[in-house]
Amino acid sequence: MSQRYKKPVIDESRLVNNPFALGLVIPVVKRTEKTKYTKLEEGMFNVDYYMERESPVRVYVSSVRRKLMNGLSANGHKLLHWCMQVIDVNKDWFWLNKGRYMEETGISYNTYKKCVEELQDSGLLSKTSINDVFWFNPEFFFRGSRKD
Repeated sequence: MSQRYKKPVIDESRLVNNPFALGLVIPVVKRTEKTKYTKLEEGMFNVDYYMERESPVRVYVSSVRRKLMNGLSANGHKLLHWCMQVIDVNKDWFWLNKGRYMEETGISYNTYKKCVEELQDSGLLSKTSINDVFWFNPEFFFRGSRKD
């Protein structure tokens, strides 16, 4: 690897505080694991844990994926990120509400069509047999667990 691309050693103690984390409140919900127990003096109890209320979208990284995504146009990136916001948990398909997308982003129908085509050509989206419903490639991103 060339020296130009070598990651420098970062002294994390010099970073101080992330300004985006100040005042950040992450809504959580309490869950009980019914198959795991903890032993206390009073007896055996189910294990409680807390998790974020909103489920994240995982973006899987590699140099090949990064190069493919960096090759997208600005509008292609915009559509991809919008799609990541609307996919349902543990589904590998989604309905692309083109009216809402065009309204929220201010792009024209022709630009929308070009963006969809670009994401399909790049292997990130694929048509289904239902209008405006697309498969997305879980090799690149997923909301939930790909194991299920």
